[in-house]
Amino acid sequence: TTDLVAILDLGGCLRYLNNAGYRLLGLDPKTDISKVCLTELFPERIEHQLKNEALPIAYRTGTWSGETALRRIDGIEIPVSQVLLVHYDSAGKVEYLSTIARDISERKRFEAELQHQATHDLLTGLPNRVLLLDRLAAELERARHANNFVAVLFLDIDNFKRINDSMGHAVGDTLLQQIADRLQAALRPNDTIARQGGDEFAIIVGDLPRTENLMVVLRKIYAAFDRPMSLGLQETYITFCTGIAIYPNDGTGVEELLRNAGTALYRAIMSGHNQHRFYAPDMNARSHELLTLETDLRLALK
Repeated sequence: TTDLVAILDLGGCLRYLNNAGYRLLGLDPKTDISKVCLTELFPERIEHQLKNEALPIAYRTGTWSGETALRRIDGIEIPVSQVLLVHYDSAGKVEYLSTIARDISERKRFEAELQHQATHDLLTGLPNRVLLLDRLAAELERARHANNFVAVLFLDIDNFKRINDSMGHAVGDTLLQQIADRLQAALRPNDTIARQGGDEFAIIVGDLPRTENLMVVLRKIYAAFDRPMSLGLQETYITFCTGIAIYPNDGTGVEELLRNAGTALYRAIMSGHNQHRFYAPDMNARSHELLTLETDLRLALK
């Protein structure tokens, strides 16, 4: 078999190891395995899992199975699918333990890749809306306990459609990647930058003791675009409109904050290029008024 097969005594030290086990653990075939015990075979957290969960179940039912990780002799961890068996003598007493472990590194790598694709934008590598919602929920929970503020910023690139139409989508994609890089460089590691889609980005800024602290962040973002962006042989300056909503002033829930940041962005765009607007409650009232007026006008002729 290509799986590790081992026999252990009741103290957790090896009594037998097959050739696949030697290879998987990176052991020299001449190694005296009687001196190799659980502490050398598994990382500390897995050793605790085996002692506190796996072994009690195996002693009670005769077997345990689950996912753990082996530690190679060079310190590298290998994720494995493991089965642990308890063997009894003729008197019914536990005589020794055996285990079978299969390397699942490739499966874990594939699962991580799928998870990344599900939560990140393929073009920029930034979190997508799925991960944005998750991060914002976690940030709001922290803010409730620490009594801090959280800001949600929506950024919309000015004249992006014109660049896309005149220079092509490939150049537009390159520009979005450069914008993502500059935003990441301008913000703190614990801030979240996500791509909402198209030329719209979202930023979560947490750990704000006062709302005024957000102005420092805003200045850094705008300063990052003082230099022109390089688009092949051509350079262009990028400006953008920003809509801002702040927890808890402008909402206490994820969807409410995102909606209000979007409303503030719309007002910024309506004001012209390179504008930013903080959300105000009258924005929603005005939007509702306009929507009602439009509906009334459509029905006016009838």
